Amino acid sequence: MKAKHLHTLFASALLVAVSGCDMITGTRASQPVDVMVAARTTPALASTISRGALDITKLEIVLGQASLGNGDQFGCQDCQDASETAAVTPRVFSVPLDGGAVRVASERVGPGVYKEVEIEVTQLAAASGGAPADWPSGATIRVSGLVDSAPFSVTLNQGGDLRQVLPVPINVADRAAPTEIQAVLNLPVLTWFFDGSRELDPRVAADLALIKQHVLATLDTSDVAEDGGKEDGGR
Repeated sequence: MKAKHLHTLFASALLVAVSGCDMITGTRASQPVDVMVAARTTPALASTISRGALDITKLEIVLGQASLGNGDQFGCQDCQDASETAAVTPRVFSVPLDGGAVRVASERVGPGVYKEVEIEVTQLAAASGGAPADWPSGATIRVSGLVDSAPFSVTLNQGGDLRQVLPVPINVADRAAPTEIQAVLNLPVLTWFFDGSRELDPRVAADLALIKQHVLATLDTSDVAEDGGKEDGGR
């Protein structure tokens, strides 16, 4: 009886050990990565962006889902806690113009090397709160400032994806201890207001059209519905 009891204990211990090994080496645990967005303001770094007669004072943008990836593969592919990822409610972010960055989301990623960051630009849901009181209906991006001391505001309703290759790929080690990892997507806001070396004046219709064209060139709009929102099944 004693020998049979010891055999049963040994078998139970072996089963626990094997199960534990499967949990460790099977589905991989994920790591949180803070996805940030910033305004690339070179050559000037200040609370506003000034260049000639142009003074950009505010950049606001509606952002939703954020993810890391490579090529067409974005987001956590085989994380054991991927099912815990909640739907993201788009909201308006005010992007710093002083070289700082604002946190958009924390994306959970499995072990691997991630070369690109992607952030969804979309319209606010009808019941969304927290937007500025003067936020235009259907707007996705708004840039405000002064030209020759006269106020201007450039507003777009187009949605899409901001996608950028990271200057240094993010390498998430397998089963590594949690650590602070950041992925920063930089918006070339100053270049939106220039045609070559010529400063564009948003008060002039032809220049305003060029500014909007430059902003749209920043977006991947291939997965966007006619009303500016994301198509069903889009990233």
